[in-house]
Amino acid sequence: MDAKLLCSIVAVSRSGYYQWLKQLDKPEKDYKDYLLVKEMFDKGKAKWGFRTIQMNLSEKMNHKKIIRIMKKYNLITKIRRRNPYKSI
Repeated sequence: MDAKLLCSIVAVSRSGYYQWLKQLDKPEKDYKDYLLVKEMFDKGKAKWGFRTIQMNLSEKMNHKKIIRIMKKYNLITKIRRRNPYKSI
């Protein structure tokens, strides 16, 4: 199908369509780092946050990158609950 016709039907610019097509061919840029972060996340049994993961990684990685990867791949830590018997 012609790109011009397709773009007019969907109401998308042609440059945006071609940019989207080019993006499909690219592999994930964070996938290798995701594997490292996921390994540490599983090692910590989903209790470790980004700071603990950063301290335990074998290679140095920026904390902002770790946070971005955790948000992107939905790695959510378990929140520790307060012990109700301790306050009594």
